[in-house]
Amino acid sequence: MIHLLHIHAIVLIKLKVQLDELEPLFEPQPILFSFNTPAWYILGGLLLLFLSYMSIIQIKKYKKNRYRRDGLKLLNSLDTSKSKDINSIINQIRILLKQLAIRKYGRQKVASLYGEDWLKFLESKGKDTPFLQNTILINQATFLNTEKEKKELMKLVEVSRKWIKTHA
Repeated sequence: MIHLLHIHAIVLIKLKVQLDELEPLFEPQPILFSFNTPAWYILGGLLLLFLSYMSIIQIKKYKKNRYRRDGLKLLNSLDTSKSKDINSIINQIRILLKQLAIRKYGRQKVASLYGEDWLKFLESKGKDTPFLQNTILINQATFLNTEKEKKELMKLVEVSRKWIKTHA
């Protein structure tokens, strides 16, 4: 065992002597980082084009949906909590929905719809907008004016708001 330790010590001494005889390592100068290469200009130009394109798309989408924002403002301006004339409010909601649908889907397709067909059309174009549940309220509002109908009116306003936001 002593003999093995002696051999290891001799090998280590020889390695140390050899390492001392080596010259120091040559290290190259660090490579400088710079954006002055053509690839960075191309990448920057592509990024700028992409951001410009996405901005234009967002601006067009914003302009295209202006009628929705205006419709929501008009719907929110209806004073449903204090009004005693449910029929007037329901008529305003009907007119608003018809105008928005004509703007989106065209006069030829929408103008002739009324009654249950109109409500089915609204349901088919909106996401989770059950207008058919409010058929009695919508069609017979002139004859109804109780607290129950006022609660139903609030549901109708919420369904209309949801339709304005979600119709395709």
